[in-house]
Amino acid sequence: MQAKTFLGTILFATAAGVALGVLLTSEKGAKARKKITDKSQDIQDGLRHTLKNQTNKFDDLAESLESRIEDVKCKVDKLSDKLQKQLA
Repeated sequence: MQAKTFLGTILFATAAGVALGVLLTSEKGAKARKKITDKSQDIQDGLRHTLKNQTNKFDDLAESLESRIEDVKCKVDKLSDKLQKQLA
């Protein structure tokens, strides 16, 4: 949920920045639109890159956690078997 809020905040700030840039620019329309388009594309590419990196990190973490969970399950099974043998 925090990631969505963070991403929404970034997108809103970007849109606000672009709008201010349009309002405050002294350049002609076509040139200003080109700059805005280029900057928007740069920001979009950066967000995609960040999202991909974060997704990869999350996937790596999930794999690591799954592996650790399996290790713990094996240890619990071994301890359970050992305890059952001692109680028998």
